Amino acid sequence: MICPGTITGSTVGATTDGSSTCTQFETGNKDVWFAYTPASDGTVTIDTCDGFWSNRLSVHTGCPGTSVNQIVCNRYACQGLTMVTFSATAGERYLIRITGFNDNEIEYTLRLVGPPCDPGDPVTPGDL
Repeated sequence: MICPGTITGSTVGATTDGSSTCTQFETGNKDVWFAYTPASDGTVTIDTCDGFWSNRLSVHTGCPGTSVNQIVCNRYACQGLTMVTFSATAGERYLIRITGFNDNEIEYTLRLVGPPCDPGDPVTPGDL
């Protein structure tokens, strides 16, 4: 679960669990996932502009994340890093995917700006 704020991490040791229209290959990209459920409607911006690695961001409405349930995807903003913006609906769960370019393992700094999280949405790994 992720709420508005900043989180750091890496895709080292990650597996391929999804795809998007902005990744180099449909499969083979090591990805990390976050769930976000806003408590109110609003605009959400997610970026990796404080990072140092070429990466891809996508937001999905279902699992596994694919181009069919993709809301938005971006691979270039912030001089090679990524930024996505979308309109969120209160109580809707959004799945956020980050992956490196060309199956590279990356370190990232992910920032989410938007409505606060829904406190009634505890997420466990089995939920995704």
